[in-house]
Order: sequence, then structure tokens, then C-alpha cells
Amino acid sequence: MGKKIFVLYGPGGNGHRSGAKMVKETLNRKYPEHEVIIKDVNEIANMFLKFTLGVYDNLLKADPKYVKYGYHLLNNIKTDKVMTPVFPGVVNILAKWFKEFQPDIIISVHSAINSFIVEAMKKLNWFGKKPFVILCTDMTDNFLNGWVNKDADLLIGFLEVTKKQLIDYGMPEHKIKVLGGPPVNPVFLDTHITKAQARENLGLDPDTFTVFIMSGGVGLKTIYKFTRQLINSSLPVQLLVCCGTNARLKEKVDKVVRYTKKNVKVFGFTNQIHSLMS
Repeated sequence: MGKKIFVLYGPGGNGHRSGAKMVKETLNRKYPEHEVIIKDVNEIANMFLKFTLGVYDNLLKADPKYVKYGYHLLNNIKTDKVMTPVFPGVVNILAKWFKEFQPDIIISVHSAINSFIVEAMKKLNWFGKKPFVILCTDMTDNFLNGWVNKDADLLIGFLEVTKKQLIDYGMPEHKIKVLGGPPVNPVFLDTHITKAQARENLGLDPDTFTVFIMSGGVGLKTIYKFTRQLINSSLPVQLLVCCGTNARLKEKVDKVVRYTKKNVKVFGFTNQIHSLMS
């Protein structure tokens, strides 16, 4: 009989959502008998909580250099544990979701929601009876300490440096599993299109050196800087520019490339990165 797996994510770049989708896609393919559901905690957040959880995205869009200030602030106050008693409604709705879906295992791919999940499990008397797993989607080290929750049964990291950081933050070593590298969404393995076909589909020249500019789902403003420098250079290149969810950035890039003689294709948020990378 198949198991039920509940995967939760939240805002903060697009890596958390991509991580949740990757988990679902991988499990659906390898274990089709299991049922996997993914949910965004942002769906149940009030305006203030949405603002709090979205601070990282807003800092990235404003200027990546501001992220270090947000990083130090969030790391000093242990965000998830501070927010949990302030927003009890989130715990109640999570408990309602859990009760409705009746998962056999709960997986988190976000650093700011883990205490909410633990409290919801305790509310249902599930704590210690159903496994709770955290998948740390930050690549290396120097990430937020909110990833660490000693109440989790397992914390999965990508690399040994990730494990070291998790231990430094207080996670028991026996609860950490290292994958040995970041997992790849299986959709990238399904892309059998050739480079020539991909370029033809995108309206690109088949022989010109192609530069792909992107910075995740949020879209950093440095994309504009790189794009402007390249179109104003004498380099014989064509560009693919992905601005993510940053609509203001896309508008600026669209304007700056309007009169260039170089071949430039500009995208907003897209789920076709695997095709663009072909």
C-alpha cells in the first residue's frame, strides 16, 4: 500500500519551491504507488507574516548586498522559533492540513517553517510518531540557522560543508544525511532536444556564441547590468536573459535591449529552464 508524503515550502527565492517540485517529481517517478502533495505555507500567512517571510526576496530585488544585513538579523533572532508563538493561526491551519491529508511523512524545504510544523505535529499528538524530514536547499555553508530543528528526525544536506555548518548550528550529527551533491529535477534528464533544435525553437543563430543570464526565480538587478554591458560590447554574442518573477527588472531589460543589433531573448518567470539550458 502506498504512503502519503506531505512536502511544505515557503517564500525566499525560488529554490524552495523548485526543491519541493523536485521531491514530488522524483518520488512520483521512482515510487508511483505513493501520493505526494506539496503546499506553500505562504497560502495561510496573513499580510504581516507574508511580509516577514518575503524579506529575503525583497532584499534580493533591491540589492543583493543588502542580503548580508538580513542574514545577520534573521540568524540572531532564530526566526522560526520567534514567529511560531506570534502566529498561532499558522500552526492551527497546518494541523488542519495534516489531519485532512493524514500523511505518513512530512518534509520541509524551508528554513522558516520548521517550528510551525513541529508545533502542528504536537497539536495532533503526532510528534515522535510520524517522521519529520528537513531538506536543506542551501548549497554550501553560511546559511540561516533556521534550517536546524533538533526535533526533526532527519536533516538532509547536499555536501560535507553543509553537514559541518549544520553541526555547528547544533544539529545532532546522527540526524544528518549528506547526499553528496544537489539533486536534479528529473525533467532535465528528459530533455533530449539538441542544441541546434533548441536554438531554432528560440529564434537564435545556430553558430553565434550564446550567453544565458539568470539568477534564480527572484531575478537580481545585476542581470540588467550584465545585459547592458554585453549588448554594448563588441563581443559577437547573442543573449538569453531570464528575469524570474521580477517584473520591474524585465521591463528595464526589455527597454535596454530594444535597439540593440544583437539577438536577445528576454523571459520573465519560466518553467522551461531545462529547454533554455539545452
